[in-house]
Amino acid sequence: MNPLVYYPIAAIAYLLFRMYYKKTKGNSLGIIGMKGAGKTTFYNKLGLLGNDGGGTYKTPYNQRNIKIGDRDIKIASGEDIGGGDIFIFDQTYDKWLSEKDIIIFIFDISKYCQNENYSDQTNARLSYIYNRFKAKKKTDFENVVIVASHADQFKISYKEFRNILGEKEYNKLFENNFFLADLTDDKSFNSIIKTIF
Repeated sequence: MNPLVYYPIAAIAYLLFRMYYKKTKGNSLGIIGMKGAGKTTFYNKLGLLGNDGGGTYKTPYNQRNIKIGDRDIKIASGEDIGGGDIFIFDQTYDKWLSEKDIIIFIFDISKYCQNENYSDQTNARLSYIYNRFKAKKKTDFENVVIVASHADQFKISYKEFRNILGEKEYNKLFENNFFLADLTDDKSFNSIIKTIF
């Protein structure tokens, strides 16, 4: 048999496997970002964890069905990781960027706009994410969600924030799914969830 026939068959088999896996195991989430930005709050609002945050290292959670409007969404088991640099250096970011169905990056907009060190660290992580996708020849960032949390504490418009970002290459991450949000507010949180799922 012609070897060129194998490639399309393998590609179709892989896609069918992913569809089956997603249906049986659920959507896998990779929530990453800065310390204290609201990653654990996000998991708690989804009903995946039962703690109040306040410093996370690694906290596992089980597969769970969540209700979004009239739909049941299956979330695969995973873990909540902290915002420390260790998760970049121990390859967690790389692994999650390759394997997770949805990547959610959360940072505190109030700190970003008022603390140069915080904004530099946030920008470095955004650049890291963008460059990892670029290295893997992924130019579609539809599965990447950027959440600027604590929007209730610092009023800024989307346009004003984009001006602060400037002309960085990783700005492409903000083109599809970017939210200025108060994660403690149900309406704000639900608008993100409805977009993701």
